[in-house]
Formats: sequence, structure tokens, C-alpha cells
Amino acid sequence: ALLDKKPGNALNKISDVVNAPRAVLSTVDFSALFRQGAILSARRPQDVPKVLIPMVKSFFSDKNAQIVDDVIKARPHTQQLADGGMYLAPLPSKNAVTPLSKMEESFMSKWIEKIPIIGSAVKASNRAYVTGLNDLRSRSGEAVISSWEKVGIKYADSDVQQLATLINAASGRGYLPKALQGASPVFNAMLFSPRLFLGRIQFAGSGATGLAQAVAEIATHGKYQAPLVAKEAAKQLVRFLGAGTAILSMAAVAGAKVELDPRSSDFGKMKIGNTRLDIWSGYSQWARFMAQITTEQRKTQGGNITEVNRREVLDRFIQSKFAPGTGLLNDLLKGESYAGDAMDFTKKDTASRMAWDRFAPLFIQDLIDAVDQEGLVGGALATPALFGVGIVTYMSPAQKMKEQLAQAKYGMSWEELGKTQGTAAQMELERSDSKLLALIQQERDEYNQSILGKQDIGNIYRNQTSTIESEYKNKIDLATQEYRDTKSGFDFKEKIMKAADNR
Repeated sequence: ALLDKKPGNALNKISDVVNAPRAVLSTVDFSALFRQGAILSARRPQDVPKVLIPMVKSFFSDKNAQIVDDVIKARPHTQQLADGGMYLAPLPSKNAVTPLSKMEESFMSKWIEKIPIIGSAVKASNRAYVTGLNDLRSRSGEAVISSWEKVGIKYADSDVQQLATLINAASGRGYLPKALQGASPVFNAMLFSPRLFLGRIQFAGSGATGLAQAVAEIATHGKYQAPLVAKEAAKQLVRFLGAGTAILSMAAVAGAKVELDPRSSDFGKMKIGNTRLDIWSGYSQWARFMAQITTEQRKTQGGNITEVNRREVLDRFIQSKFAPGTGLLNDLLKGESYAGDAMDFTKKDTASRMAWDRFAPLFIQDLIDAVDQEGLVGGALATPALFGVGIVTYMSPAQKMKEQLAQAKYGMSWEELGKTQGTAAQMELERSDSKLLALIQQERDEYNQSILGKQDIGNIYRNQTSTIESEYKNKIDLATQEYRDTKSGFDFKEKIMKAADNR
């Protein structure tokens, strides 16, 4: 293949192979619905079940996918929208020769489909992605043009073209200049989803512009007279933000934790136990990036505000956009993974962990992490990842052991133990297990070392004073609990004074 004299052939073959890991990561799920298609799904939620059922059927059958494709292309305005630039991905086929640049970027690899078993799963997932997103784009465009015609609005070809561009951006197919479109497989090999990345920026710009125009028009004329597509962009943005806010509000009422500080990695997510659900299809990450780079601060899992270096924030944001191959190269050069694990190949699990992170389907990874951390309940919570909701489940080894000890002795979670019986009960449980104490000290030492390695005197100071205050509070809580049990005021006074002296 590399010796083929055709222009660009070698580069295309290399891109095909390099893009294979991403195709595997995107396999065995229907995540296009609420990841790429989140905005359009929020705009017309009544279309979601209509899209999902054919999408699932297409996963299991080439024939079903072809039937749906024929139905989509037979709709009254879909060809008009496609002529105007709306993207309709080609179905994967053994016979058709489709350029990589015309394929959905999550599955921009033909080579992987030739591998037994894995290839079949990738091809089935590709069919589902293509069917679902094509159907969603088509339904969205049909609904808008039909609404124009229903009220007698005369629209031009330029309106159809603008609508097609908006639908593409809203469904994760950002615009690339024509001169660069042929090179999209190369960009795809470097970044995880470059068109999705661009689409999110372009949609936010269109929606914000349309919303600003609407406010200005209403304030000036008492009614909205802005261009047709700008009005649709504003509606899509408002519906998306409104749906997300409503879901988070209902989750908070139901007992889930919702982080509202954009400096936190949990911003905009629902936290149930140790599982975080992200419904914002990538926008929460943008909000966190902007907040941290503006304030030079981040909020830790413990709720503390610490300083961060802007260059470090930018570096991590860029790393998060790398494709599997580029990410691996970056990790090897840095000597640590994105998650902060050392790339130490003297350890037996390093290579297997790398392979798992880069070649196991993302949904399977999320599901196993959730089950490992929180059992069957965690597995149930991870189910939305099948349809594109972001899922992260994690707790440190020390926290995991705390949960196990609390369940074993008290039949409740560590957090519930603190709420019902106070921190003294938690401290007593900590002191009862030497292995847990060792894990806590190890995590503290590792954190201190990471802070010291940055040579940031502000971070060093905050970390040390936070540790001192935490130890002081724990000693006071313990002394108070012992006083309740012994009623010895003398011992209580001595312990309080000693804790203050140590502080």
C-alpha cells in the first residue's frame, strides 16, 4: 500500500490504521444519540424514540439500515437539505468505495472492519451511528422547513444552506474549509473528534448570536424579526440549556449532588454515590476550562480552592482532545498518563492498562469501572453511557476501603456514617485498620509530592495549612466524643489545649 504511486494513498492508508483504535473505543453503544445528537435531541425530544428504535435495529442488520436509509432519502425536503450541505453519512458497505473523509469521524477506518469479530462489532456500531445521526439530522431539517411552509414563510436557497450548516454543527459535524476537508482523516488521527470539537464551537456561536439578535429585536420592535436560521439557532440553544437545567434540577430534588462551581471537574454533573453523570455533551469541560484559566483556580474533590497554572490548565485541556495514538505518544514523552499514572513498564500492569484504556470500548470501560467501584448499583447508574451520557466512576483506594469498612460495621456508606454518627465514628473506624491508615498516608504523601514538584509556594502553603486544620478539627471532634462518654472535664480541657498547641 505504501508503494502505491497514487497521490495521497500512503497517507490515507496510515490514517486508516491510526484511526482504528478510536473506532474500537466507539463500538458497542448508541452514544451518538446524546453525544453528537444531544442538541437536536433536546430541540425535539419527541423524535428520540423514533430515532432510537431504527438505530438499534440497524445495529443488528444491514437490511434494516438500508430500509431506514431509503426512508430518510425519500422525505420531502431531505434531498434539498443535502444539496444545501447537510451531511448524510454513507452506510458502511463491502462494495462501495467511500473516502475516509466522507465517513463519520468516530468510525473513520475501513481496515479495522476486516478483523474477525472486532470488525463485525465495529461495522454494526458504524451502521447504528450513521442511521441514528442521519435520521436525526433529516427529522430536524424536515421539521424546520415544514414549520416555515405551514405559516407561509417564503425561504430562499441560502436559508436552506444556513439551516444545513446549523444542523451539521448541532450534530457534531463542524464545518471545515474545502481545502482542508480532504485532510480530515489526518486531523482525526491527531485529535479524538475534530469535527465535533469545531461543531460545538460553531453551534455555540450561532446560538448565542441568534439569541442576542432576538433580545435586541424584541427590545426594539416588540417582536422577533431576525433571519430564519438565526431564530432556529436561538431556539436550539435555549432548548438545550433548558432541558439540561431541568434534568439537573430534578436530580437535585431527588437527592443527587449537583456541582455548580465551574472551577470543579464535577461542574454541571449529577453525582450519585461515586458515579458522575454528564449530560452536556462536552460543554461542561469547556466551562471548566474557561473558569480555571480565567481565575487560575480549581476546586478539589474535597471542596478546597487551590491555585493552578494557566499553562497547566491549557496543557490538560489539549491532552483531553488527543486521539488514542497521539495521546499514547504524549503519555510516553511525559512519562505519565492523562490520569496521572506513571508510565512505568517495570510494573506488570502498565502495558495491559494502556491497552485497556485505548482499545476497549468506552461503554464497557465505564460499566466495568462502575461495577468495580459500586457493585450492581454502579452498573445500573452507568447504563446511560450506552446512549452517550458521560459517565465517570472513581474513588481512591483509601476511600474504597472506607466504604467497605462502613458497610461491614454499620451497614451504611461512609458519608451516611458521618451524617448520622459524626466524624468521631469515622475517625474511630479509620484508626481501627492499619491498612487503611497506611493508604491514607500514602495518598497524602503522593499529593504533597505532586504539589512540591510544582514549586508553587502558594500551593505548598495551602496544602500544609489545610492538613494542620484537618488534624486539629479531628482531634477536637475526638476529644468531644470522649468527653460525652467519660464526662471528664479535666481530660477534655487537656486534650483541647494540646490540640491547640500542636496547631
